[in-house]
Amino acid sequence: MSILGFLLLGGCLLLLSLNTPVDGNYLANALPASILVALGNAFAYLPATTAATLATTFLSRLTHDSNRHSSGMP
Repeated sequence: MSILGFLLLGGCLLLLSLNTPVDGNYLANALPASILVALGNAFAYLPATTAATLATTFLSRLTHDSNRHSSGMP
C-alpha cells in the first residue's frame, strides 16, 4: 500500500510540473493534483502510522506483562 501512495505522490509532482500553465485555472490544473496528493498521503503515511501505533501498543503490553511476571505479581 505504501508503494502505491508514493507512486501517487510522484504522479502528483509530475502533474503539477507539466500541467500548470501561467494562465491556468484551479479546477483544471491544480485540483486534480491536489486530489492525487490526498490519496497518496492516505495510502503512504496512514498504513505506516497505524503499524507504528500497533507495534508500540503491543510492545508496551509485552513490557508490562514481563515486568509483572518477573516481579512475582500474579
